[in-house]
Amino acid sequence: MNFSLKLNHSLHYFIGCAIIVVGLPFSNLLMSIGMIWLATNWVLEGNFREKLNTFANNRSAVICTSLFVLHMVGLIYTSDFAYAFNDIRIKIPLLVMPLIMCTMPPLSKEKVKQLLYIFVTAVCASTIICYLVYLGVLLPGRYTNDVREVSIFISHIRLGLMISFSIMILVYLFYRNHTKMKPIHALFAFWFIGFLYIIESFTGFTTLVMGVFILLIVYAFRWKEWSMKLVAIVVAGAVAITTFFFVKSFVTDHYKPREDIHALATHSPDGEPYHHSYFNNQMENGYYVYKHIAPAELMHAWNERSDVHFKTGLDERGHPISGTLIRYMTSKGLRKDGNGVSQLTDEDIRNIESGIGNIDYLQGGIVKRMKQLMFEIDVYRNTNNPNGNSVTQRFEFWKTGWYLVQNNPIIGVGTGDTEVSFMNAYEENKSELDEAHRNRAHNQYLTFFITFGVIGGIWFLVTLFYPIISGRHMIDFYFLAFVIIALLSFIWEDTLETQAGVTFFTFFFTLFLFGRKERDIGPMRYSSETIDS
Repeated sequence: MNFSLKLNHSLHYFIGCAIIVVGLPFSNLLMSIGMIWLATNWVLEGNFREKLNTFANNRSAVICTSLFVLHMVGLIYTSDFAYAFNDIRIKIPLLVMPLIMCTMPPLSKEKVKQLLYIFVTAVCASTIICYLVYLGVLLPGRYTNDVREVSIFISHIRLGLMISFSIMILVYLFYRNHTKMKPIHALFAFWFIGFLYIIESFTGFTTLVMGVFILLIVYAFRWKEWSMKLVAIVVAGAVAITTFFFVKSFVTDHYKPREDIHALATHSPDGEPYHHSYFNNQMENGYYVYKHIAPAELMHAWNERSDVHFKTGLDERGHPISGTLIRYMTSKGLRKDGNGVSQLTDEDIRNIESGIGNIDYLQGGIVKRMKQLMFEIDVYRNTNNPNGNSVTQRFEFWKTGWYLVQNNPIIGVGTGDTEVSFMNAYEENKSELDEAHRNRAHNQYLTFFITFGVIGGIWFLVTLFYPIISGRHMIDFYFLAFVIIALLSFIWEDTLETQAGVTFFTFFFTLFLFGRKERDIGPMRYSSETIDS
């Protein structure tokens, strides 16, 4: 059957793809419009019998769509159909993209390159707008104390992944394009790195660094020339060593004691007995948080300096002002007494009232995030309380998720029952997490094992790796960079559980495997084509 209208379907196919890549860093609505555009164009082109035969003969594409079928099967034994049908709606790209990408005429290398340029430009535009929000030029008052609030279009985590992929694209284009384009590629790449720093994107930086390291190791094994192997190994080693010492500097700074725990003072200069916790050795910048506290002096001195009452007041982040004050003074190496409060400047008072718990947080960027990470881990080690800390909360998510896998090992809990099963498991295990912090797994691999059991979890791994192995003739730098970033993101995020995440993954995964005529080897050809074959 062929009832194709007089349309340039190849052009409309490209336009639909362009709408999606523009929508990825901006809007779920644009992503949906792009998906509808592609599906409508696919239908209007006709040739259904030929298309379905092509699809049926493409085993990798069929396996990709089976992930959507798995969610449909999971409806059989689910109980929360409202949640299930919403999940099915989000996962529609798993069905649509493989079908369209493998049955439409593949895009030329130049067209794929244009899509990548459009994507990078859209990501750049999104980050610039978010930066203007950060500065208060746009939406004044939107950004308060949580820098993540500047990501106004999509989750800052998903945006961080797109930025990481964009940086890798730009590095490759810088390497292989003409000299006149190199400054533009370099400028965009440095801007993206700077923006990751501004929004304190630990996920983005971690994914980028690990992705670069893995890429270099892969190329070191695949390249034939020993000179290129050596360069890749040396650079990979430099990345690993630099990262190690960068992290080590924060750990050392945080945990290296700057005061003798065996020589604690007994009284403040004004004579109040100090309170020392001998069971909680939590630290800030090498100083013990819960030692050298003179509570009466501290309360009186603080209430003289601030309108936020020591006992009942909250900082601007909603935390007890007393705790923020104690942490902040500790980070400055001050004892928590009247004399210590007298050494605080007016700016220090304002910092504490705004919720800044460590003087070093004022540096912002990745420095602040690393300091926060050290604090979160330290709190968890000393109190076993993960609440309010994004990293340590994940330990509880994963522990609860593993509990669900053990209790539903074969077929899991079903498409719609993942969230309710988590809530029940938190209650059964008497989790330390507050209700507001009780979330799902934040690990895509674990989520599939929870939802569909060992059978579905293994099948998820098959749908990921079989197309990659069978389509190895299409593997090039772009595909490698994307797959590495995606697979890494699955470790600490439920990437496929949001529209932006599942669209980002399925679009580029199927585009690179099924939707283009040829891979982009570029100058890699002089080394070896084994990397791309």
